[in-house]
Parts: sequence; structure tokens; C-alpha cells
Amino acid sequence: MIKPYYNIRFVSIFFISLLIVASCTKKDDENPESTDEEVVTDDEVVIDDILPVLDISYTVLDNSNINLVATLTEHNQTIVDFGFLIDNNKLTLGDSLESLSFETNYTTDLELFEEVIIESYVKLDAIDETIKSNDTIYRQLPKIETSSRDSYPGDKVKEHSGFLIDDNYYLTGGSHIYSTETKFCYRYNITTNTWVQLNDIPNELSLHVSFVIDDTAYLGLGYDRIDFPIYNYYDNIYKYNTLNDSWEEMNPFPGGPKAAALSFTIDGVGYIAGGSSGSKDLWQYDDLNDSWQQLGDLPKSAGIGNATITTRGSDAYLIVKQGSLTHKLYKYNSELDEWTEKQSFDVLDPDIGTPAISYFLSDDLLVYEAHTIFDLYGENTANGLWFYKISEDTWNNFPLSAITGSGSLESQADGKTVCNYNDRVFSFLGVGFLSHEQYGVNTVTERVYIEE
Repeated sequence: MIKPYYNIRFVSIFFISLLIVASCTKKDDENPESTDEEVVTDDEVVIDDILPVLDISYTVLDNSNINLVATLTEHNQTIVDFGFLIDNNKLTLGDSLESLSFETNYTTDLELFEEVIIESYVKLDAIDETIKSNDTIYRQLPKIETSSRDSYPGDKVKEHSGFLIDDNYYLTGGSHIYSTETKFCYRYNITTNTWVQLNDIPNELSLHVSFVIDDTAYLGLGYDRIDFPIYNYYDNIYKYNTLNDSWEEMNPFPGGPKAAALSFTIDGVGYIAGGSSGSKDLWQYDDLNDSWQQLGDLPKSAGIGNATITTRGSDAYLIVKQGSLTHKLYKYNSELDEWTEKQSFDVLDPDIGTPAISYFLSDDLLVYEAHTIFDLYGENTANGLWFYKISEDTWNNFPLSAITGSGSLESQADGKTVCNYNDRVFSFLGVGFLSHEQYGVNTVTERVYIEE
């Protein structure tokens, strides 16, 4: 290492100074390698070593490319080698560096969720030392490709309900923005990408439920407004006949009139859970006897306002917002009627999180799409999109840079419904914002998980 210079004060007697200088000069001439001390004049500037401090950051460009950027603090060294260490493999970028930063694009062939440790480094000319940054772990992210489908032809509504039978998605009811409920029913064919208007549902409904048992759909509950803020709440349940496009009223729901409940189907059995007024009740429907059985309560109060639920195989996954940031995940075992708490996650903004939708992109990948993906000003934010890896019980924030294609995710999850069809995900309608004013969105967006 370069030795620092030291000031030596001159004594007041001139001839003693000369003797000292002569003596030092003689020693240096006799032993030129000796650099323990050097005498400098009053006009010389004393400079100590200023070593750089390294920092590193990265940006995900797409599913296989990342941009690496290293920055250095101010220093007075000559850098003769610099670059990145990727899992201790050196990626040298040059043999001299005069600026305070360097960057490169790095292409990775990592499989999904593999990790790589990335560091930046510089080697200094004056000292035999290589300075490295702190470790940065890059985790490969999934990729979603989106595409737009034929838009919904009916009135733009939110808080509707939908169900899938074969390759047909039925969209029912919903409310106009700041207005009345509707009783429309439309059928969308995923294969042909076409819409057909059907007979109306029995009531004008919003925030109602629907589920399918063996290709037969059931619909009910919900509310309509008499005169805001006065609402009619329903306990009616209706069965849909796809052959003659008709609805048959069944026995009423024994849990009482309510709206904003959650519904799902597991192994040919329909369930209704939670709902308005902070309820936690869970009910199972017997379609053969047109009867209901109450099961154990949900682990938390849940409804469309603060929760979402989706199924895979024989399990249901409930995500409930708790407080301003934390989201709890629970897995339901239908055979044991038991809920198991899994890993939770925290969003970065208390306005993000509800209402929301959730869906599976693969057997191991659950996606949570929250109320805000684009904020009220239309700016991109990744805070509202998260993915959960079942086999690892881990959550990760999903960057918008991993979403490609022509499909729009700009509408809020408020009022949006979603269905899985052959490992493709379709979302319907939603709510957008323009200058903080809500407006209806009639878009249909397909999502496909891209495996590298």
C-alpha cells in the first residue's frame, strides 16, 4: 500500500534545517527503496489514499436478461481491472476505469426461481487489493404473456359474478359505476372469442356468488340498491339450465341474506364463505338433496372487500388482508375441514390490496393481483402483483417488466372476475381511473405463463 506523506515542521535555525535535509537526501541516495518518510516543502499538498466504496443494483429487463450497474464513491485511485463476479465467475469489463460507474447487460439461462449471487469488483493499481461490493441475490422471475380478447358488449359494470362451463364463461349482473344493479347475462366462448346475450338472471344483483357442480351453475345472494344507501340483500339461490337458458329457484341459503361472499368448488362440491358484516361462516352445498351444511368457520373474517379465494385440485387458497399492509394466506383441506396458515406477505402501500383476484398460472404458481397495479395517476406500480410458490411457501413481488404482450392489466381488480381454462387465465371487466374518477372497463385479457 502507498505510504502516506507526513509533514515535518522546519526548525527555526536555518543551518540545522540544511543538515537535516542533506542527511535525508544522503540516506535516500544510499537506499532508494527506503520510503518510510519523505520531507516535503510547505507548498506541497499532502494526499492520503481515498479508496472507492462499491455498490451494485440490477434491473430485470425480461425473463432472461438483467441490467447490472455498479457505482463507486469518489476516490483517488487508478483502477486496472473491473467488472462483475457472478457466482464467483469473473465477468471482466475492461482494464482501466476513469468514471464512477460501470454497467452491463447479463443474460442468464437460469430455471425458474433459481438464484445467483452477483457482486461488482475493482482492482486498484497502487495496492495489491481487489475491492468488492456487497452480495446481491438475483432470483429468476416467472413471465406472463398477455393478449386482448373481444371486449364485453354489454354495459360496463363492476361487482358482477361469473362462472365457467366447458369453454363458455357466463358473466352475470353487476352494477353500473355509481349507479344501479343489472340483471344481464352474457356468454363468452373462449374458443371462438365471441359473445352472446342470454336471458336475464332472476334479480338485479351485485356482489353475488356463483359456483359450478358437474357442469351445472348455481347463483345467488348479493344485493340491489333501493335508494342509496338503502340496499336489498338476498338469500335466494338459483340453478341454471344451459340447455334451455332458464333459471330455477332452489332452497334459500340458510346463512341469511348477504352480499360480497366468496364462493368456490372442490371435487364437485360447492362452497359459500364469509361475506358482508365481517362474517366467517363456511357452508357446503349438497346438490342432490338441495341442502346446506355449515362447516367450521374461516380463520379470519373474509369477503370480496378484503379477501380472495381460488382452488387447485382438492385445496382452496384464501388470501385475507389484515391491517394496512399484511396479507395472510390460508390453505383449506376440504377432507378434514381444516385451514392451515401459510407464509404471509406485506405490500408497500396501505391503499393496495383489496379488492383483489387470485389465480393459478401453473400447479405451483399462485398469483395475487391486487386492487392497484396502476395507481390513480396511471403510473406503473409493481406493488399490487405478487406470486406465491407453493412448493417453497414463499411470496415475491412480481415486476411489471415480467409481463409482456398486448393485453391490458390497467383496470383495477375491483369489479373484475377471473377464470382458469387449460392453464390459461382470463380476466373480465374491472374498474379504471381517470383523474381520480372511476370508469367502467369492458376489456377481456388472457394471461399465459411462459416457461423458459
